[in-house]
Amino acid sequence: MHEVAFYYLLKTKKPKFREGPFYGLEGERLIYQWIPIENMDKIEVRPPFLRKALPNVPCETSHLVVKG
Repeated sequence: MHEVAFYYLLKTKKPKFREGPFYGLEGERLIYQWIPIENMDKIEVRPPFLRKALPNVPCETSHLVVKG
């Protein structure tokens, strides 16, 4: 499997994202939900390495290889 992903750290004065689960443009095939970083330990995260990686987003582009 090969994945290219972009993760961004966002800070806003007022929340600008939907609350609760929602569907994307592809229909009901996938369900999305915005989760605060501090709540990551309360949900199942796939791939598992993201649980530790997302709260520590680097300031530069990173290449990450996970073998499992």
